[in-house]
Amino acid sequence: MSELAGPDAEAPPPEDQIVAILTRLTDKWNGWIDMPGFDEREERTEPLPILPEEISPKKEKLLEIQTSMLPQVKQQLNNLLRAFGLGEDAPKESSPQLAEVLDIMTKFGPAIDHINSAIDYLAPWRIEGVVYRTTSLDANDGTLKKIRTDYLKSDLLILLNEKFERGYFFKTSNDIRGLFLNYMEYIRSGQLYPDHPSHFEDDESKPKLKDRIIQQTALICRKVDTMIDRSTRSDLGMLQVDWKLFVGYMSDLLPRFTSTTQALKKANKPEPATPDQSDIPNDLPRLVKALVIKLLEQAVILVKLNRIFLNKLLDTPTRKTPITIGGNLSSNLLAQLRGNAREVTCQIEYLARDLIEIAKAQHITIDLARGIIRDIARAARGIDREWKLLPNLILPPASAVDPPSGQAVFDDLFSDIIPPFNLAFQNIMDTSDSLLCLLQEKLPQSHHGRFDARGDDGLTFH
Repeated sequence: MSELAGPDAEAPPPEDQIVAILTRLTDKWNGWIDMPGFDEREERTEPLPILPEEISPKKEKLLEIQTSMLPQVKQQLNNLLRAFGLGEDAPKESSPQLAEVLDIMTKFGPAIDHINSAIDYLAPWRIEGVVYRTTSLDANDGTLKKIRTDYLKSDLLILLNEKFERGYFFKTSNDIRGLFLNYMEYIRSGQLYPDHPSHFEDDESKPKLKDRIIQQTALICRKVDTMIDRSTRSDLGMLQVDWKLFVGYMSDLLPRFTSTTQALKKANKPEPATPDQSDIPNDLPRLVKALVIKLLEQAVILVKLNRIFLNKLLDTPTRKTPITIGGNLSSNLLAQLRGNAREVTCQIEYLARDLIEIAKAQHITIDLARGIIRDIARAARGIDREWKLLPNLILPPASAVDPPSGQAVFDDLFSDIIPPFNLAFQNIMDTSDSLLCLLQEKLPQSHHGRFDARGDDGLTFH
């Protein structure tokens, strides 16, 4: 009997029961973001050492997560697709198997909770912040390093809802929550039934909801594969999964910058001053627009340099990175390596978000100009920390008779991009300083204030 129906109540239609479960799960996984208590592990100021007799059971649990629990998530998502009558292996013109859908959905939430609890069992405590203490969890061939369990935890949360991924603003909802929202729309719009008009549309330019569901399912299953793969990798390989992801984020930004810059350059017809800008100097909008365009172009250079830097840390089919990191690093050092690269990437994304919003709105405030400076400064600090940390962690080639130092390996690999990176940061900081000074000097005091990209305060430029 459905969990939604009491013993004496007539069960609602299966469609309603399925939508109710989908609603409950999507609300739950969205609410976790706003609730500090979504991570229910014990918070400690000092680590909790692992006892010798706990090592084997924890390794067995990790293996179960990798080989059974996570693969079952993929299996259930594909079963769900087939039960809805979608997917390549679904019989053509078959009716959805709603009883099977309901059975899958009834079990799906508890299965996710079971995986979450299993991950927490590996490290049943947490220390706030990105810095991890060295613990006995770090002394078992890397299998039970604290940072590995935290990677599993964060990967699971991002699998459920991409909003758990800090900083990436141009998300596509290729997560389980987004998939379930599409299933809800699929049911509510009547597309469950074979005579729905959308099934007979010939317009290939208009994406169908069912195609979106099929695509999302495939992408989410690949994310599960990546999650499993990361958990089995070496320390360097584990970090490379993040670095490859960040390379993708940077690549995604480039066309956004290009289209935004081109659109802003074309919007060059002078427009009459609006009543609320009648007291603004006539040349100020033109000067501000030129600086915003310059910032967009300089930000592209930062994006490309960060992508080059990260690519040098990655193995490719034709080249292995000369960076070698020992397997005896503590979670503390690994977390710093991870955190620095993430900080640079996130701050560049913050910068991209702000500049693109300003350019599209053709409106800027002093607060937004200050925010641009903060984004640049934080990204510069992050890359500087990474450059200082990496040489100390690099191992020389094992085959070398006279092995070079870690600093020598680092210098040889990055000497071509460190000077341009420093220059790019200096140039974009100079431009953003000029923009802020111009606004502070020429924008009347009555226009200082609002943080949002549009409104009565600030400056509109065309």
